[in-house]
Amino acid sequence: MFMVYEGIKDDLKFITGSDVRTKTIIALKDHKKNLSNLKNDINITSSTILHNMKQLEKKKIVKKEFHGYSLSQTGEIIALNLTSMINAVCIAKKNKVYWLNHEINCIPEDLINKLECIEDIEVLKQKSKFYAFKKSLIKSKSVKWIHNNSSNEVIPKVYFN
Repeated sequence: MFMVYEGIKDDLKFITGSDVRTKTIIALKDHKKNLSNLKNDINITSSTILHNMKQLEKKKIVKKEFHGYSLSQTGEIIALNLTSMINAVCIAKKNKVYWLNHEINCIPEDLINKLECIEDIEVLKQKSKFYAFKKSLIKSKSVKWIHNNSSNEVIPKVYFN
């Protein structure tokens, strides 16, 4: 993995080292936009967007089309993984106390790689209080739990969305 990183570290720095480039990629993730829409979405001057757009075009991440800009196929892959990484960092930060106090070794790697699926979870902290559990359950759109078969835990961890 270190060799892979060495081969792409400059590209990672290029994409994430500029708020304008990162926000532009995110803004174009769902569909093509013209300069005016980009300016409104990311709240940056047109000249700054155009300067960064030329850099993104040169790296073949963005392509200029009639009436706007869109992501190239490479740009779409980058945008998808960039948003996943942003969501993963957000989830880790939002539930920092939980993650620091629980083992993640028992969670399958494919689930760890899909943390954005549980972006809006609230960790139930009051394990013994049925009222809090019931209240969270009633307000939830969905309930997810992970049971640790490798430990002595009898009660699964419950997540509400």
